[in-house]
Amino acid sequence: MSWIDRELRRRERREAKAIARHDSVPAEDLGADEATKIKALWDRLESINSALPEKLQLKRDVSDGTGYPSERSIFLILLSAKNGSGIGYTADGIRYIWPKKHTRSSYNFSIRWNPGKGYCVSRRVKPTVFRPGVEERAFQEAAIDHIFKCLVTDTRVTFRSVGKKKFWLF
Repeated sequence: MSWIDRELRRRERREAKAIARHDSVPAEDLGADEATKIKALWDRLESINSALPEKLQLKRDVSDGTGYPSERSIFLILLSAKNGSGIGYTADGIRYIWPKKHTRSSYNFSIRWNPGKGYCVSRRVKPTVFRPGVEERAFQEAAIDHIFKCLVTDTRVTFRSVGKKKFWLF
């Protein structure tokens, strides 16, 4: 038997396993859990905004998909504060934006659902030898009130205030 025959059999076995795994999960259910969890969190955010007094409510902008692409065009729905900061619902998660730029790490962050970990918050950082270009933590759901307090009072929401701190044991 030549190496070509062995390689063909190995690839056939790998494809058969992939097909068997794919058939066990319906195609329409792939990613449905993530989308429903993010939508549920977004509904909580919108209900908190609507429960605020009218003078304190954040401006709700709905994207129509037209116009020039910009940083704000990625949002399907955006709750924005007077200073330009905001929290918005995108197709794949919830994003917080801060209008001022920072060179080392981003003031913006994203909240996504991870099936193994729950809600995760991540931000871009300048890569170093010891850490990659993205920092990720578990999201504290209790921080939702803090996010709205900061948006209403025009202060920046810090990444540390919404993410659970990790402790490393050496």
